[in-house]
Amino acid sequence: ALVETPHLKHIATRNVDSPGVAIEQTKQEIGLMGDCSLEMMDFVKQLFYDGQFSAELEARTLKREETFDNIENEIVVFLTQTLQSAVPLSLVEEGHAYLRMAHEFESLSDGLAGIVKDFRRLRNQEKSYTKDQLEELAGLHDSIRGFLRETIAAFKKQSIYSKPQAKERSKEIAKQLKSLRNRHCQRILEEQIEPEITLSFTAILTHYRRVRANILNINQSMLGGKDRIPA
Repeated sequence: ALVETPHLKHIATRNVDSPGVAIEQTKQEIGLMGDCSLEMMDFVKQLFYDGQFSAELEARTLKREETFDNIENEIVVFLTQTLQSAVPLSLVEEGHAYLRMAHEFESLSDGLAGIVKDFRRLRNQEKSYTKDQLEELAGLHDSIRGFLRETIAAFKKQSIYSKPQAKERSKEIAKQLKSLRNRHCQRILEEQIEPEITLSFTAILTHYRRVRANILNINQSMLGGKDRIPA
């Protein structure tokens, strides 16, 4: 039941003789990647912040990362073939934007899988976070999920964020990340924090920082920008 066969739901790889149709099919697939990203974030929340851990869901979440990797590869092959023909410049630019977005969604899934693996490593070490630490991470998770949800909704409605809006949202999350990092450093000075906890907590914050950057880059691609925000 855990096996997810990677395939493109909206792209018919045969008999697509219109570049416009190919681009529209790719757009539908990008929207599906967005929906699956939100679902993957929900899996992470259920596993580690809502007290609904199960080994089956953990395995399913990690499997989703592999699915994203394969879907990105299929989109790259499909669009590369499409854009090799005589295509209007507007479609070429749109196709390139979808290639960038597919890459960012795949990288986002890598970050979420990294969070799962860090929680699993901590569990295998028979260590655990305090209630306060879990609540802090859950709050951060919700903020980033909200940013992702708004981004995907805007993409589907073709009513994109303005660049200042997206950057402001990203800055708010960056402040939240910095606050959690500073708070953890303060705990280290005031309390006896096990090194495994510190390594895990900072690693998870790093994964969330990269996921935030992925979402901002998706917005950048929607706006037609070519400059990637470093994670």
